[in-house]
Amino acid sequence: SASASASASASVSVSSSSTHVEVRAGTLKHDDAKRVPGKVNPFLYTGKSSVYEKIKLTFMTVTFFPVRLILILLSLVFISMFCWLATVGLSRDRLASQPIAGCRRVFLVIAQYILRFAIFVAGFYWISTSGKRSKKVGLVACGPHTNFLDPAFMYWLYWPSGVSAAENARVCFVGAIIRASQAILVDRGDPESRRAVMDQIRMRAESDEPWPATLLFPEGTCTTGNALITFKAGAFVPGVPVQPVALKYQFSHFDPSWVPTGPGKAYLFWRILCQFVNRVHITYLPVYSPSREEKSNAKLFGANVRAVIANELGVPVTEHTYADNVLANAAIRRKFPPEAAVVEFGALHQVYNYSLDDVKL
Repeated sequence: SASASASASASVSVSSSSTHVEVRAGTLKHDDAKRVPGKVNPFLYTGKSSVYEKIKLTFMTVTFFPVRLILILLSLVFISMFCWLATVGLSRDRLASQPIAGCRRVFLVIAQYILRFAIFVAGFYWISTSGKRSKKVGLVACGPHTNFLDPAFMYWLYWPSGVSAAENARVCFVGAIIRASQAILVDRGDPESRRAVMDQIRMRAESDEPWPATLLFPEGTCTTGNALITFKAGAFVPGVPVQPVALKYQFSHFDPSWVPTGPGKAYLFWRILCQFVNRVHITYLPVYSPSREEKSNAKLFGANVRAVIANELGVPVTEHTYADNVLANAAIRRKFPPEAAVVEFGALHQVYNYSLDDVKL
């Protein structure tokens, strides 16, 4: 196998109040998750449009779609406004050093409920959940990452922080939301920025102050969800406990995956708003505390967290990475079969130490 086999420990401890479940490193091996190299393509869209779906699209486009679109756009304006009110007068340094507190949090709660309204308007009338959300964990790892709506569900459930390029905080509407969530900003022109981000994640996770949890989608790209691809190690470098979260769309007629071989963003958004009902299920998994070995080996830590989510969903894991997505898009632009460019780049890198630039079309 091109993938390196590694192990960690696992034991389960439950506090006496039964309010916090924690998984500790012990016997869990990330290879416990089923591997089917070469047989699964998480970037291949297999959704088809039936006659029923075409009739429904026609009806919904002239009835529900315009109303839904207008209400969602108005919701985003109001969300941005309340986020701006929550942060007005606060400098970037202040937002990076202290959590938003006091009456300012009222504006965030209002924005959170307006977001839930927008999700409802989009057809997600119920967001079913199972497991228990940890209120103390500082890092949340969610997978699989299926489309651009995934963060919206997590913001409704957690109102988490995230990691964003510093320039995004100055973008109209979006910038206000990024600032209000106290996202950790990355300065691409600063070579020390990456280390500063890791230090900030660790500081927030270990702080006694009420910082929002940091939300990460460790796959770093969208897939169909039929497998979990390689988790980027950078998300796990801080070595702090993480709550794995499994996100699964439940559908019969329309696959909402945003992948190179599927619908584009605008078309996908239109199709989502033209469904009578959209369904998603979110599973909170026990908090995973890394072992000493995992704290010093972020790749192992990430692989074991991935195994926990994959086992919950009953899907295999593969060595595909974001690079496979890039190659598939490049193949499509050049009229090549995209599946020929999806090669499980993570395994290729391990064996030959190739970079994306070495093989890019």
